Amino acid sequence: MTSTTTEQAFEEAIEKSLIEKGGYAKGDPSDFSRELAFDPKTIFAFLKSTQPESLEKLFEIHGQEVESKILQRLFKELNNRGTLDVLRKGFVDYGVRFKMAYFKPASGLNPETVALYNKKPTHCNPSGKIQP
Repeated sequence: MTSTTTEQAFEEAIEKSLIEKGGYAKGDPSDFSRELAFDPKTIFAFLKSTQPESLEKLFEIHGQEVESKILQRLFKELNNRGTLDVLRKGFVDYGVRFKMAYFKPASGLNPETVALYNKKPTHCNPSGKIQP
């Protein structure tokens, strides 16, 4: 039996494990924004899936510019406060709070918290734009 002991094989094994057992999804590298240092489509899929009411509120304020405004605010908050603080506490834009992570609840007593933790992001429409 031959074994592959290259760095690429190791990376592929890690990726496979994270996708199959870790709850991760493989992203498209072309969606990653080098300027922002994150994937806007994944961000909006998460927000749309977990906080549609908050997105709707900001859509009423910003209109068609809602995506760029949210991305600008998120980028600014990440720069000013750091990634861990934004993940733990979320961010606010025009008085609308967004959570950027849902941590595993200590118990199953609150079904809403459990549902948000278990929620998988819905996919954006093909253009990646948020629809009102």
